[in-house]
Amino acid sequence: MAEERNTPTSRRNFVFVPVTNPGERADAQTRHLIRSHPQLEHNRLYPRTSPRRKNIIELDVTPLLENSQTLVSPRGAHTPSSDVRASTQLLRQDDEDGRNQLIPSLVTALSAHRFDPFVSFDIGLSYRSHQLWDHAYDGTCPKFRALNTIGFLSIARETIAISQMLASSAWHLVHYLRSDNDRGEDVRYSLITTQSLQQKLDNPLTCTTDEVVITVLAMAAYANLIGNISLFKVHADGLSEIIRLRGGEDSLTLPSLRLALFWIDVNGCFRADSSPRFPPPYPQLAAQSNLPTLTMPLEQRELSSEHIFTSITESRVVTFILCKLHEITTIAHHHDTHRAHFAIFSLSPMMHAFFSLPRAAVHDELHLRQRESVRLAGILFLLNLRYRFDDELESGLIYGLKLQDMFQKSGIISEWIKESHSSDARILLLWISTVAACSPCISETLRTSFVNCLSRVIALMGISTFEAFETLIKEFLWCEEAFGSELRHLNRYSLFDS
Repeated sequence: MAEERNTPTSRRNFVFVPVTNPGERADAQTRHLIRSHPQLEHNRLYPRTSPRRKNIIELDVTPLLENSQTLVSPRGAHTPSSDVRASTQLLRQDDEDGRNQLIPSLVTALSAHRFDPFVSFDIGLSYRSHQLWDHAYDGTCPKFRALNTIGFLSIARETIAISQMLASSAWHLVHYLRSDNDRGEDVRYSLITTQSLQQKLDNPLTCTTDEVVITVLAMAAYANLIGNISLFKVHADGLSEIIRLRGGEDSLTLPSLRLALFWIDVNGCFRADSSPRFPPPYPQLAAQSNLPTLTMPLEQRELSSEHIFTSITESRVVTFILCKLHEITTIAHHHDTHRAHFAIFSLSPMMHAFFSLPRAAVHDELHLRQRESVRLAGILFLLNLRYRFDDELESGLIYGLKLQDMFQKSGIISEWIKESHSSDARILLLWISTVAACSPCISETLRTSFVNCLSRVIALMGISTFEAFETLIKEFLWCEEAFGSELRHLNRYSLFDS
C-alpha cells in the first residue's frame, strides 16, 4: 500500500473493530462502526416500516343517504365507544414541561346548569386539554372571537364537537402562532371527532340531530382555519345533505347555530371565491346589523342573471357594488372595525352578496371583464376591512392574483381607456388600480405590480399631480378605516414623472 503523507488533509484514521463473543451485545460505539454490506442490501430490499400513527378515518355516510325522511331526536347520552376511548389514551400524556396534574373542571367559568365536557366526553382530563379549550373560549384570540360572539362554542362544548374545537385550538397554537411544539394533537382530536360522528351517522335516529350539524360545522370551521379548500367542500356537501334531510335551514331553531352556519359558509366562500350554499339568516342579521338594507333573495337573483349591458357604468351589478361599499364605508367610520360584531353583522352579509354575484373570465368580452374587475376590487375593499378584525397575512391573495390576470392577460387597461366615453368609466378603472395597489391583505410583490398598472392608468388619463389623483379617488370612493395611510404612501412612487 502506498505510503500516505502525514499531513492534516491527507492523514486517514483506520479503525479496527474488535471481534467479541457472539453471545454478547457490542457497545453502541462498536455497533456504529460496523458496516455490513449484506445487511445494507437486505435492508434495501426489505425495508423495515415502523407502524405510523393513523391520521385518516373515512366517514361512512351510507346510513345518512339511506334515510329519506327527516329523523330528528333529542340529544342522547354522550357515551364514547371503545374505539374513541382508545384514541383518547394518546392524549393522556404528560406535558413537555413536566406538568401532569389533572384539573377537575374548566378553567373558564361554567354556568350552574352546565356539565363539564371533559368528563362527559372523556377527551383528556389534563392541564393541556384545558389550556387548548381556554385558548379558543376565553375571547382573546381573533380566530375564535367571532364563534364566541355568535355563541357557537357554548353549544359546541356540550356535544361531541368539543374535540374538534380542541383540534382547531391545537393547530392554531402550533402552526399559526407557532407558540407550541407539534405533538399531533390536532390530528388526534380530529380522529376522536370523526369516530364519534360516525356513531351518530350510523343511527337513523341521530344522523340529522343538532349535535351532528354542530359537529360537521366545527369540522368545516377547522378546514377554513387550516386553509384546506377541498376539505371544506367535503364537509359543506355533507352539511347540505343533512340540512336537506332535516327540511332546510329553518329547521335550525337555535339562533346561534343558524348564525354559525352563515358565518362559516361565508368564510369558506372567501377562501375559494365560491358561491354561498346557504342564505343569510335575515331576521337575526336585521336585528343587529348596522347596514341600512340587506340584500334580499329576489334582488340577488336579479343581479345574478345580468348578462347584457351596453357600458360598465350601466351595469346593475357595478352600481350595486359601489352602493354597498359606500354603505360599509359610512358604517366603518362610525363603528369599531376591530370588533367581532362588525365582522359578523355588517361585513359578512355584504361579502355573502358579493360572492353571489356573476363572474367572468379573462377571455370574455370587455364589459364582462370590466364588471369582474369591479367585483374583485370590491372584495379586496371588504377584505381590507376584515383585515382589521383578523390580520391574516395575504388573506386576499386569490383575488389579487385574479385581478392581476385580468389586467395583464386580457389587456383590459388599454381597451378600457379606448372604449370609455365617460369620465366615470375611466375613474372606475383608476379606483380599481388604486384599491389593489393599497391593499394590505395581499403580498407586497403583488401590490408593486398594481402600482405599475396604476402608473400606466394615471399616464393614460393625463393626471399630472398626486393632489389631483388623491382628490379624484377620495371623491369617488375611499375608506381610511380599510386602507389606513396607504393612499398617501403611494406618493413615494414616481407615478407622475413626465
